[in-house]
Amino acid sequence: MKSIYLLCVMLGVLFCRCAEDKGNYDYTPVDELTIEGIDGTYTKIVGDSMKILVTFEHSVQGENENYEYLWEMDGKKIADTRDLGILTPSDMSFGNKICRYTVIDKDNGMKYYKNFAVNIVSPFNWGYYLLTEREDHSSVISYFSVMDENDKFIQTTSISGVELGDMPRSLAGKFGYISALKDYFWTITSVTSGGENPVIITENATFIPNNIVNTSCFVDQESGYPMDEMAYTDFVYPAWGGAASYKLNTVKMCTERDPRFYVTVFFSGSKWHHGNEMTLTSFAHGANGYTSDARPKSGFLVNRFYDHTANSANGQWGEITFPTFRLGEIYLNFIEAVLECKIRGVNIPANYYTKAMEVWQELRARVALPSITESYPHADDNELLDLCRKERRVELAFENHRFFDTRTWKIAEECDGGKMWGMNVETTGSGDVTPDSFWERTVFEKRVFKKQHYLYPFTQTEISLNKQLTQNYGW
Repeated sequence: MKSIYLLCVMLGVLFCRCAEDKGNYDYTPVDELTIEGIDGTYTKIVGDSMKILVTFEHSVQGENENYEYLWEMDGKKIADTRDLGILTPSDMSFGNKICRYTVIDKDNGMKYYKNFAVNIVSPFNWGYYLLTEREDHSSVISYFSVMDENDKFIQTTSISGVELGDMPRSLAGKFGYISALKDYFWTITSVTSGGENPVIITENATFIPNNIVNTSCFVDQESGYPMDEMAYTDFVYPAWGGAASYKLNTVKMCTERDPRFYVTVFFSGSKWHHGNEMTLTSFAHGANGYTSDARPKSGFLVNRFYDHTANSANGQWGEITFPTFRLGEIYLNFIEAVLECKIRGVNIPANYYTKAMEVWQELRARVALPSITESYPHADDNELLDLCRKERRVELAFENHRFFDTRTWKIAEECDGGKMWGMNVETTGSGDVTPDSFWERTVFEKRVFKKQHYLYPFTQTEISLNKQLTQNYGW
């Protein structure tokens, strides 16, 4: 009974206390800051001044501003003032720069962000171009800028270090959207009759060539790749996957390639092996390899991961074995690691380099290719590293590695964004005939990869819950 009586007394006291609650709590509202005065995108000539005047809007009237400020461009601090007033460095690289303005409330630690972009362009960005010939037949580009306040006049015989050819013939411009710079710019094409660089295609936003046609315009001068790549020739398609070799008349770009090319890539004008049959296939519009719901946009198909002894014409594809982790990848991982350590001066066992070259030779010998040091006897460590990366593209093609490799090496912006090129699948064809017009390089897709795409963004909910969490750059 005493326990029950005591409990009743405590409940009575509690109810009395609740009844006396006046609700007169002292709440301090949190000031929510909105940053104004910053546009989404700016375009600035390298070396010019850049000024941004910032204003704040407060959710709490009369709030005192006790803030710290930080201006960043591509992850690097450029100012710590409320407003921005800088000169863009004369040696700054051209292109789109991801910027962020951060305001930190020193009273409560809250951070407020404003992201924007700055396109750094050359003084050649907007103006008039004139291609002329000197007495010695050399070429010179004269440029009159309309962006500069002083109406700058410039003459040059080279474009970012690339010498113009001799005996100028034409200068043409094309206006279009450049995704990397997030704006519309001109592409300038200079054509000359002589010299090492008769054709130079330049984005005037950066005045850096993005395409050069010269006397050595193929991927690898030591590879023997034919300059007349679209000329037809007789070729013996190699035997593999249970099919015998056969004669083929096709363009030179598809002949005499690395043996792994034929195992990996199926191209128009060759024969698809299925069971006991071989079907000549064309991917041109209207041909037997082009249908409304099944056609390769690039003009090429993957040849691997299908049992060609099964009859795919009857829906039989065999057992598909997809490698998750195989010896070839282990070899290439080891080779890359050894070369990276050697280039960066990291101490490794003395025999590791020799062992790396041995396993590389073993990997290539499997497809009857000479060792890499035999093919490139004068290659230094940096060139060997580049060759190793190319070897990964060939050996591990379509095995779910390239996506991660381009991000590991930080080359995704140049490799995974922009125009994707293939053959002209929309040219008219019929039956199993691949027309000559099919072998024209054509853009089949445009992709976007920006610097911030290396990382995913945090949700705003997570940032609001954790004041120490900073949003990944560019988001």
